[in-house]
Amino acid sequence: MGTASEILTRWQLLSPYLNQRQRTLWAAAEAEAIGCGGIVLVSRLTGISNSALSGGMLKLKSTKGSMAGTLVPSAGSPLAGRKLTEVNDPQLEQSLQNMLSEEVAGDPMGRQKWIRSSLRNLSKRLDEQGHKACTHTVARILRKMGYSLQAIKKKQAGAQHPDRDEQFRYIAALKAQYLRDALPVISIDTKKKELIGNYRREGKTWRRESIETGSHFASYAKCVAVPFGIYDIAQNAGYVTVGISNNTSEFAVRCLETWWRLHGRLVYPAGRSTPHFCRRRWCERI
Repeated sequence: MGTASEILTRWQLLSPYLNQRQRTLWAAAEAEAIGCGGIVLVSRLTGISNSALSGGMLKLKSTKGSMAGTLVPSAGSPLAGRKLTEVNDPQLEQSLQNMLSEEVAGDPMGRQKWIRSSLRNLSKRLDEQGHKACTHTVARILRKMGYSLQAIKKKQAGAQHPDRDEQFRYIAALKAQYLRDALPVISIDTKKKELIGNYRREGKTWRRESIETGSHFASYAKCVAVPFGIYDIAQNAGYVTVGISNNTSEFAVRCLETWWRLHGRLVYPAGRSTPHFCRRRWCERI
């Protein structure tokens, strides 16, 4: 089994030496070993479809060890499959290597390098040089060269403040105390703003003619809807107030006041005796 990084490392090391059938069966074995969620995880790491992995798992279960050795079929067996493209075209890898000398960007002294062109563009340029290589072949050769699909990873900027944990512990203690005393504890957040106007929306409807909409520019909007969400932790209930003003501190305070007047004071009678903060003071705090 192993973690996702371990599975990805094994895949990068083994896949260049396996044909398509062998890669599918190996990936299916990894998914079977993981158990629940294995198909989705292995499919995401290897790019093999869920249906192919499911079929490979059924194939592995049907053998039950009685067909040991069929994973590596003999040369004359119909299961051996075609030879890899780079085997039929020995100059393919060198041509791709020469092409990447102008395509690779990043740190020349380290491993932080990436390729500018897509697999489709690389395949097209190889075809122009007389090398027939589909995108899957290009990806396989790139893996042999040490490249793989990588997502951008955040790096921690700067050192953490020494009192950071103490601040969160203090907030957590206050939260627990307020919940014990039946006082309100809420989480607030402004949601994604939406332009209101004659804009295109996703989805389709049955019509005789399509609806024409304007360009998606803010200057064409009638107004901007600002959803402000309030989540009551103790009651496990959420409330959303939509305004058309700017997302200012005054707007946030008005939303809090509206929530307290319509919902909060009815649920938390003990909170009515708490000190009242005027709007100006709340704006200064926010």
